[in-house]
Amino acid sequence: MKTEEGELALILDNINIKVGKGKLIGLIGKIGSGKSTLINGLIGEVITLEEDNVEINISGTMSYVSQKSWIQNETIKNNILFGKPYDEKRYREAIFYSAMETDLEIMADGDLTQIGEKGANLSGG
Repeated sequence: MKTEEGELALILDNINIKVGKGKLIGLIGKIGSGKSTLINGLIGEVITLEEDNVEINISGTMSYVSQKSWIQNETIKNNILFGKPYDEKRYREAIFYSAMETDLEIMADGDLTQIGEKGANLSGG
């Protein structure tokens, strides 16, 4: 759809989604098909055209992880903790599930390795 100025307007219309409690879902589609717009709509980050016709009911919790990666110019440990208190069990699980054990073993300062600007001292993974 185009606006009066001839610009492309992004519109999602007549969408109904029902996800069972405790279910994990993935959203797939072509580039530009509205996946991110739909998710951003669910978390309240998209302006709606017809507020009266929008109804979002979320029972429980929902998590959203952006597709854009980012990293703090901090130690690896602080990037994992992200300001939360240190919990040995959770911290070790995070390292295990992210497959970082071998990486940390070869770094001279282990998890205290300082991450450079935009992760420049890390490999692409």
